[in-house]
Amino acid sequence: MDSADPENQKFIDSVKEAVAHGPNFAGHYAIAHWGLGTGISSIAVVDLVTGEVFREMPFVFLDVPWDPESKIPYRGYSFRVNSRLLIASGCFYKGESQRGNDCGWKYYKWEQNRFVLLSAVPGPVPSNYRQQEKHQE
Repeated sequence: MDSADPENQKFIDSVKEAVAHGPNFAGHYAIAHWGLGTGISSIAVVDLVTGEVFREMPFVFLDVPWDPESKIPYRGYSFRVNSRLLIASGCFYKGESQRGNDCGWKYYKWEQNRFVLLSAVPGPVPSNYRQQEKHQE
């Protein structure tokens, strides 16, 4: 991994910070997250016992769009040190170029070093999100 690349450096710094703070997820894991722009972030999971870093996630990015006219309560990530549940809410990017209307809440369980989708609840796409997408095409 090229640490001179700013995106890779964000990942490296985030993982180091998560490790320094100790477990925050599922007993002996740390979830590291880093921003990639306004409201957009990504995560990795670090096993604090083995030192292994898991970057393979069910989505590449999560966008928590802000819409001043909407009351959509997307919050990003929710997790606890004594639970294997990850709740992610926002608009999901499944690939580098996929920006889409896959918005809502997704519930994952950490099992065998990967997230397993338990449930997905579709949510509204913020009105200003569609406008932003049209400008990016």
